[in-house]
Amino acid sequence: MPFRHPPKKVLTGKLWLYSVGGSIVAVLSVFLLLFLGRNQDPNSLLMFIIVAPPFAVPALGALWMIKTIIREEPRPWPLIALAGFIPFAFLWYYFERVRPVRLATED
Repeated sequence: MPFRHPPKKVLTGKLWLYSVGGSIVAVLSVFLLLFLGRNQDPNSLLMFIIVAPPFAVPALGALWMIKTIIREEPRPWPLIALAGFIPFAFLWYYFERVRPVRLATED
């Protein structure tokens, strides 16, 4: 019997949602830096308020994800690498790993 390859995975709705959402945030961040920053004083508080959150949220989310992974996962290294290299991976981790467990324990 010849070796059969497993069927290719089709992108699910959640993966499309995560991909599109992350792409929108990335495009908006670049837009904010390139076009809105051109007419503003770089030291202005308004510019900091507009630009800082899109870049701070992924870093803080990755730290939360790493803390949770170290405490909860039996094999943490692949997920730590995911948190380190993919900006909004913490959203995936929350909705796919943390939230379903919490919902199951509440029943």
